[in-house]
Amino acid sequence: MLKILLGYVLAVLSACAPTVQNGPLAPRSVDAIVPGEGSVLLLNFTDLTYQKWNPGIPADSARAYLQDRTRWLSLSVPEMPFYPVQAAAGRRGHFFLLDKAGHRICQFDGYAQLLSCMSLPRPWPLGGLESIDLFWTPDGAFTAIDKNRGKVARFAEMSLRGQSSQLQLRQTFDISLGLQQCVWLPYSPDLCCRAGSEWKCFDDYMNPKRGSESGTAPTTFAGEKYGSLYFKLPETASGQSTAAGLCYAPEKKTLEPCPDA
Repeated sequence: MLKILLGYVLAVLSACAPTVQNGPLAPRSVDAIVPGEGSVLLLNFTDLTYQKWNPGIPADSARAYLQDRTRWLSLSVPEMPFYPVQAAAGRRGHFFLLDKAGHRICQFDGYAQLLSCMSLPRPWPLGGLESIDLFWTPDGAFTAIDKNRGKVARFAEMSLRGQSSQLQLRQTFDISLGLQQCVWLPYSPDLCCRAGSEWKCFDDYMNPKRGSESGTAPTTFAGEKYGSLYFKLPETASGQSTAAGLCYAPEKKTLEPCPDA
């Protein structure tokens, strides 16, 4: 009787066990890329993971590397909740993540280790953080672009004795509506945005630069194909080139052969 009962229990447990999928895993999406220390970091915001893309990896191995879950490592993140929606490249391989849940910007080193977090200015002069393009410039300032509202905000870190660092609003600007995609460092020396079939570049006061309108992307590190923007994987912080002919497609959130490859 005991053997019969044990066999019944094992049968029920087997029926309830999850089915193992033998097929290949779908490649993990790449939400952002930033130059790291000796590599380029691929970031996934959903799982809070990153992968190091080292120089010399063949371009035709991209899909296999994105599928391989063992290559994705956990980000060192602040206390939860933490919901990154944008990334900005910093100095010496550092990078910043815009955290929608905590309404803050968190800084990471080139090995994806958390360094600090700073609260965003309040009241916040722009719209929802998920629609913001965020850039960091070598003078230590951040530029946030709200293309939906036609607004730009600049802010920088402010340290007070005995208090945690905060970000203080410096300036706000109005820009034209209809901007679709914006690029800046490390891909372009100027802030440039696409408006329809043209690109416009801006000066420090967000005025369009005279004669900057162009039908092509404003830098050799970017290209377009069928209306989609592609970024060649940037050089690493140590100046080494990454896989030749491989680009990051932000709209598709994956790595693909470059349009001109």
